[in-house]
Amino acid sequence: PEMVLTVVQRLGLIPGSDIWVVGDHRIDSEAAKQAGATSIHLAHGYDVSGTHPPDRVIDDLRALRSLIEVGL
Repeated sequence: PEMVLTVVQRLGLIPGSDIWVVGDHRIDSEAAKQAGATSIHLAHGYDVSGTHPPDRVIDDLRALRSLIEVGL
C-alpha cells in the first residue's frame, strides 16, 4: 500500500474510500484495499482472486467514466 499512500500524501489528499485505485492486477487491488482505498479492476487484466477482491470490476475505461459520473 506504500505506493498508494505516497501518491495520496503527495496530492494532499486524505486516505479513504474516496480514493480510487484502478488496476489490472491483483496486486493493485491488494494495495488499494490495504491503503483503505476503493479498488477498481479492469477485467482484461490478470486474475484478481486472492485475499483482497476489488470493489468493482469494469470491462474498459468507458465503464470507469460511468462510475465517475454516478459516483460508484
